[in-house]
Amino acid sequence: MAGRKTIDLSINREPEERPEPRMMQFEPIKETPKKDRKRIIKWVIFALLLLTIFKVLVYFNIIPSASFPSVDSNKIQAVYLSNNLMYFGHLKEVNRSYVAIEGPYYIQQQTAGSQDKQQGLNLVKIEQELQRPENKIFIPKSQILFWENLKAESPISKLILNPTSQGK
Repeated sequence: MAGRKTIDLSINREPEERPEPRMMQFEPIKETPKKDRKRIIKWVIFALLLLTIFKVLVYFNIIPSASFPSVDSNKIQAVYLSNNLMYFGHLKEVNRSYVAIEGPYYIQQQTAGSQDKQQGLNLVKIEQELQRPENKIFIPKSQILFWENLKAESPISKLILNPTSQGK
């Protein structure tokens, strides 16, 4: 049994001395001076003021919202609605819920009994309708399926930019 180590498992042996557990000591919480509290309150008010200004600028469309892609104001847009109507004009975001089309047109199919005796499509300016509305329409964003920019050489763009050429 040489080379074997024995372990004493007896219960009667004396316990090893362990250090007494110490309570962690914390420094007392110091009250922040009134000067620091006032500075914190000023920063919170400043941050809330900036947030409010940003929200107002987005609401009034001074800063475009992330919910609607920016529109190229130099081009004419075609706007396709969920009720199968299509309008052409300059699209502008009004607020989070509505867009406006300035100078709107729509396509009207000519009937067989029209004076031209020619069937086809006619581009109608909205202010030429019977009720003579203003030259702007407002559309809920929820009704827009999609919109696209028209090229300058598009026949619709040419008719809108030069309305006297219609009917030639």
